[in-house]
Amino acid sequence: MDPDLTRTQAAHAQQKTYIGRPCPQCSATLRYTSSGQCVECSKARAAEHSESLRAALRGESKPE
Repeated sequence: MDPDLTRTQAAHAQQKTYIGRPCPQCSATLRYTSSGQCVECSKARAAEHSESLRAALRGESKPE
């Protein structure tokens, strides 16, 4: 992965990720080309969502 690629250049090169500006939440710089979202925060949100779905299927109430 070339760290000098912009998001548009990475998209044209068919790269899934690129190195962009630091994330305000976690300071990571690896981002998805398709959405521009931070890879680390996206993974954390997906894990949180999966856990809430599992809890719902088990019949547990949503944690507040």
